[in-house]
Amino acid sequence: MSPLLIVIEVLLVLGLWALFVVLAGSAALGRRIRRPLAGPVEAVLGRERQLAVDLGWSFRWWIVLRVAVALAGLLVGIWLGTPLTTVGAFLLALLGLPYVVSGRAGQRRLAREQALVEMVRSVTSLVRDSSQTIDAALTEQGVHPHPAVRAILAPLARSRVSIRERLREVDRLALSPIANRICLDLLIAQSVTPEAFLQVATRVLLPQYERDLEIQRRNHAAASGARATVLVVVTLMGVLLVMVMRSSSLRHAYATPLGQIMLLLIAGMVAFILFLVYLLTPRTEWVRWDLAEMDRILERRYA
Repeated sequence: MSPLLIVIEVLLVLGLWALFVVLAGSAALGRRIRRPLAGPVEAVLGRERQLAVDLGWSFRWWIVLRVAVALAGLLVGIWLGTPLTTVGAFLLALLGLPYVVSGRAGQRRLAREQALVEMVRSVTSLVRDSSQTIDAALTEQGVHPHPAVRAILAPLARSRVSIRERLREVDRLALSPIANRICLDLLIAQSVTPEAFLQVATRVLLPQYERDLEIQRRNHAAASGARATVLVVVTLMGVLLVMVMRSSSLRHAYATPLGQIMLLLIAGMVAFILFLVYLLTPRTEWVRWDLAEMDRILERRYA
């Protein structure tokens, strides 16, 4: 079979799939609201730090792994033998690693957030049953934390530091929407009576945390299905590309300017499909509270 027929068949299949995805998800795409980024560099570094935290790795080792995988992709692209495959393999390795590990990261994040909700439940029980103060109950959680949140709750055990500073440090380490909300609620709890905290925590806060967790579980399940589809498509296309590029006659055809253009068209079609899958995957928007500013507002109000 000639290379041109192979290209036409691949483009036809991908085009039909793209048309189906567009028609099926047009309503969802029309409702999507885009938010401006605070800054490109800050946004990228924030995502990388959050992935490292979710995986339980240090930020330094995560960056080392990212560089190593990107260099490996570059070597594979050079081995395939055309300029476009060199650039494409490098970009795929650079951008694909976070996507590959995001499933494991999401599972660990859900387990950690569930442990944080249980921490609030334990604090509520200690304040109610043992007549402890909220500060003492939080310190107890830092001394004897759940294994899933041991590193995150470590600042709570530092009794020489004010509880407000400890909660801000927990929020900085957690990089989680539920952790941010929990730390904010516990900051507010420092300005009310224990009885008021118990009433609000039992009737409002804990049920709300559980609802937020359920939404995140559903989104994680949907994202896992979309991720499996993407990985299958990319793997099949990668295997076909390697088979084609290792054939001397086909590699010679695709090494020509016209062949490079055809490869670029195929790559663009695949990238477009992956982008559509990304847009159609449900995700929870994170409204991050500035705890330092909220703490200043609370101190001015209740001073």
